[in-house]
Amino acid sequence: MPNEHEIKSEKILVKTIFSTMWFRIPEYQRPYIWSKDEVNELLDDLTFAQQEKTDQEYFLGSFVFQAKKADPAHGHEFDENDLLDGQQRMTTLLLLFGCIRDLSPDQEAKDDCQSCIFQKGSQYKNVPERNRIVFAIRDEVQSFVDEFIKTPGGTDREKDLAAIVAKQTDKSLQNMAQAVLEIRRLPKVNVIAFELITIMPNTFQNAGR
Repeated sequence: MPNEHEIKSEKILVKTIFSTMWFRIPEYQRPYIWSKDEVNELLDDLTFAQQEKTDQEYFLGSFVFQAKKADPAHGHEFDENDLLDGQQRMTTLLLLFGCIRDLSPDQEAKDDCQSCIFQKGSQYKNVPERNRIVFAIRDEVQSFVDEFIKTPGGTDREKDLAAIVAKQTDKSLQNMAQAVLEIRRLPKVNVIAFELITIMPNTFQNAGR
């Protein structure tokens, strides 16, 4: 019988991560620090997988998370997974979904991307409103995600994003705004956005406790 400290390693599809799993970036995690180089490298990996590995699974990277039970008394309303390693890649994928949603002319692609970012609540279906990734690391970071990523049309606000890059002293906000602008300017995003399903089957490897 496994004990609570057992470390498990398994393959998880990106479409599973962004459709059935929920994450929280803990307060003690470092800021979002990816530059244009790392963002472009991830986009290159996705484009390569889409164009060259269409009939194969593609290893996109590893991440480590710890499952946490709901604890409303301490502000944790739902079961979540604390993201211990892989924050940079996961955050960039979240930003990518926001960009594809706003750039795609296809409403189904827009809706699919939005569901990867955010679960809309319904009192009639008893479905709670939830963010796919909660940025407990700082309130300012969660506010940025709510305003520019969760909100449809948020990544279209390039002037506002450029102002954050130029004037914001918070490194996470500055780098996230820069990443959005970088994703939006690259022609390869249109290739990726053309058929969202080719992004979703790529795989992560995880070690979850």
